[in-house]
Amino acid sequence: MTYSKYISESTRQGPRQFEVPYAINHLIDGPTIEIGGYDSLFKWVLTRRGWPFTLIDPREMSGFKKKNNKLATCIEGDIRLYSAADLGTFPNVLLVSVLEHIGLSAYGQKKDWEGSPREEQRKAFLHCLKFVAPGGRIIVTLPYSNKTEEEDPKFLLKYNSEMLADLQEGHKVIDQRFFVLRKPAHLDRWDEVLVKDTIDHRSNVCFVLEL
Repeated sequence: MTYSKYISESTRQGPRQFEVPYAINHLIDGPTIEIGGYDSLFKWVLTRRGWPFTLIDPREMSGFKKKNNKLATCIEGDIRLYSAADLGTFPNVLLVSVLEHIGLSAYGQKKDWEGSPREEQRKAFLHCLKFVAPGGRIIVTLPYSNKTEEEDPKFLLKYNSEMLADLQEGHKVIDQRFFVLRKPAHLDRWDEVLVKDTIDHRSNVCFVLEL
């Protein structure tokens, strides 16, 4: 997987840069919406390639909105408060390192949920599926590990095989890959591994569902 050309388009040094090429390599023709993508690379990479792009995030995005770009639509809001009737449906829906944050105060979020974090994350995911056009795709990345001994509450957000199967139930899995951070001192050093090698919270899963 070659992705240096995508990374070079931005000065941002993110902790999981492998997610960008993974998502781009699995896009199909048509507009894209990114959910919760405030600080991602996609808002720059996709519009530079002439692809219609919508970004929705609860945080203020004045820097990007000031850019004169007719291909981009930026919405400051919570996707859970919108319907497909409001925003439409899209061939490509990106949910990149977002779902696991819902319902967890470890990230400094205001408590706006009723159920457990897992319940709220599942409800949010089902809601996001409503924005996928027929025949379209949702591209998702999540922290992943089948190790259960970790006690750090921030990393209770990680998914395991059972939770992953629950999200994917009833949909066609186009692709699924697992990655591990080999050298924590170098945040872009992620290697693709087998699922058995996802040993702690420094592991991620990327998958694509077709609806």
